[in-house]
Amino acid sequence: MALIVVMSVSEFNRAVATIFLLILLVLANNVMADEPRIEVVGLFKDRAVIVVDGKRYFVKKGKTISGNIKLLSSTNQEVVLEVNGKEQRLKLGGRIGGFLKKPADKEVVIWKSSYGMFLTVGSINGFPVNFLVDTGATKVALNRRDAEHYGVVIDERLRRVMVSTASGYAPAFLVKLNKVRVGSITLRGVDAIVMEGNHPKKVLLGMSFLNRVNFNQKGQSLMLTSK
Repeated sequence: MALIVVMSVSEFNRAVATIFLLILLVLANNVMADEPRIEVVGLFKDRAVIVVDGKRYFVKKGKTISGNIKLLSSTNQEVVLEVNGKEQRLKLGGRIGGFLKKPADKEVVIWKSSYGMFLTVGSINGFPVNFLVDTGATKVALNRRDAEHYGVVIDERLRRVMVSTASGYAPAFLVKLNKVRVGSITLRGVDAIVMEGNHPKKVLLGMSFLNRVNFNQKGQSLMLTSK
């Protein structure tokens, strides 16, 4: 015996639209699952560290990896890739492709400079920052002028402390930074100290940030991975 389903025109149209949407989702999932998942975890002049589908590559300008990904140019601010014949511009922590796949742990690779220091770029409260990694600093540290530029409110009623510097002790304020980003890793509510005067010249990425990520030094590189 045949089963006959009776429905109104509007119900029929909704059913057709639902089936069509499901077909589109299945097709999109199949296409995106085949795309390589690319993430930029390290940026330098004419070279970059790129993760493709979980595999890390150290790439020099003009080289091709994974068959169809070519490094056209790179600075410490952004990288230009050619992916499947299309030009893509990405900053540190930038990602493309494979968005329906489960994301891996976020990671950033920082390379030691010619001066023997680990320098990287990021942001505080959305403002671009050049960081100097300092495992000897108990907290993220910055001078007052930089702090005010990054939107940190300095209230004279904040707790004041004395901190040791190369030239002696200096007064500082204890503050909490709303958001600190290094590459693809973003932390909120990061403890910091704001020092009077022009010290430190660069923002110190201290242990109040580093203790909240996994970090491991291997030779000339320092890898940060989200917990």
